[in-house]
Amino acid sequence: MSAPFDDCAEMKDDPAEEDLADAGPAEPEEVWRSTAADPSPSHRRCVIHIDIDCFYAQLEMLERPELRDKPLGIQQKNIVVTSNYAARARGVGKCCLVTEALQACPDLVLVNGSDLTRYRRMSARIHRLLTRFSRRGERLGFDENFLDVTEAATRAAGGPPATAPPGHALGSADSCSCGCSARLTAAASLAADVRRALREELGITSCAGIGFNKLLAKLAGATHKPDQQTVLFFGGVNELLLSAGAVRALPGVGSRTAAQLGDLGVRTTADLRRATPAQLRPLGSAATVAALRALAFGVDPGEVKPSSAALSIGVEDGFRRVDSVEECEVKLRELARRVLVLLGEDGRTPTVLKLSIRRYNREDYGRFRESRQTKMPPSLFARWREREREVGDRLLAEAMLLLKKMLKDEPFHLTLLGLAVTGFSEQSGSEKAGIARFVQKAASSATKRKSLDDATGDDAPPGGVDPAVWESLPPDIKSELLRDQEC
Repeated sequence: MSAPFDDCAEMKDDPAEEDLADAGPAEPEEVWRSTAADPSPSHRRCVIHIDIDCFYAQLEMLERPELRDKPLGIQQKNIVVTSNYAARARGVGKCCLVTEALQACPDLVLVNGSDLTRYRRMSARIHRLLTRFSRRGERLGFDENFLDVTEAATRAAGGPPATAPPGHALGSADSCSCGCSARLTAAASLAADVRRALREELGITSCAGIGFNKLLAKLAGATHKPDQQTVLFFGGVNELLLSAGAVRALPGVGSRTAAQLGDLGVRTTADLRRATPAQLRPLGSAATVAALRALAFGVDPGEVKPSSAALSIGVEDGFRRVDSVEECEVKLRELARRVLVLLGEDGRTPTVLKLSIRRYNREDYGRFRESRQTKMPPSLFARWREREREVGDRLLAEAMLLLKKMLKDEPFHLTLLGLAVTGFSEQSGSEKAGIARFVQKAASSATKRKSLDDATGDDAPPGGVDPAVWESLPPDIKSELLRDQEC
């Protein structure tokens, strides 16, 4: 999917992007009266979307086989953020209170998922495996990856005629004469090889979608779950897009964009297709409107860009209330410990320490973050594993100095603390393997455009979820839950 409409929570280094609807010079009226032909997706590329089945729960079941046949929930604070399929079949929803989950399924087994270290490590192993099949592998959160296999599929399509593609197929392979069906069939065989390697080497099951671009591949993969794959031929594109129903179901359309569209009377994919540029004008520039409307036709120009090392490494802790310096120190000590764990996996040397806080605001919960940073001597991190306690104490001391400058000896009510290191002075030897990209942006855009749905932790929570509870979740969990809403 293209980045412009992505919903993905993360800890960011740069200021929040503006909404596309906010800025830009006035455009000529004739732009809005344009009646250009409806867009159509290019058939040139072959993209695979790999989605790990109930990733967090599956990892727990992998490490504890006795849980495989039991309803299992992953607990963060007082809510169940995700669960396995057995629990979902019993009525356990995502991001529900523990009390509600236990009412729906009294024998639900709960596992504490507060420490994301194991999930992060498995995610890195998965990404390393996938990049054996394509150099163009883009990681989206912990549990999703895109692979551009155009070159390999094109070579394979030039060989002997392929049989029916493995897994499910949407649309007829005879619906287009440009050769795309043969390429997609070859890509489906590659997807089967990828999924087989994940299962045999890591014990991980997954779903795959195969299509012309990231948007279509993701939509296709969501049609048959778990542990299945689906290829989308040209003849099935329109039917799949129209069957998505609500425009919010289009990958990349965030909750706020969907709300804006609803205000304009655009509630379904079919509505978005019929909408004129003039009708969508309140959403932003003509280019923005055209890109948004193109999603309804399956057009996604976003390239699959190889994931690179994160610009910063950090962790956060959200809570309902912290109002004493002593409580802050306890939480920052733990955050410093976790940052050092991530730093050990990454292997680079940072030169900057950054502290983030969020003060309570009754009118607009969770939107107001403040950050402050300080330089750190690279020598501090030389052979730091041999003096881990000393380095941890130094990080804590520097963080507390930053905190006191921000609080200014005034009463406070914080709902979040975040600690990160950045300004790396050397590249990691494991960079190509994709290790420790905790704060990496989850999606890339082929063109540099601002976001309608700003990719921060400030996005609206899923329906029915208490904003205070939502803000307490780690960014990675939020990302998965928001992406699941798109499917």
